[in-house]
Amino acid sequence: MSTDLKYEIAINECNSLRRQLKDAYNKCTAIFDALSILDEHSTKERIILEKLICDLRQTLENELDKNIELSIEKITY
Repeated sequence: MSTDLKYEIAINECNSLRRQLKDAYNKCTAIFDALSILDEHSTKERIILEKLICDLRQTLENELDKNIELSIEKITY
């Protein structure tokens, strides 16, 4: 595989990751908006939403790490 093709594949993967992260960011924003309208008596709902945010953050970190590793592998091989 030529260097140009490897570079193009890596760029396409980065762009795909950027779109995925933008979607995830929008979901996080929606969750934070939902949290902001909950009153203090909605403790159970708040805890559930906070757990969802933490899970989403962890998923984003894992996906970012996997995509970075894949992009590096494609460029170097």
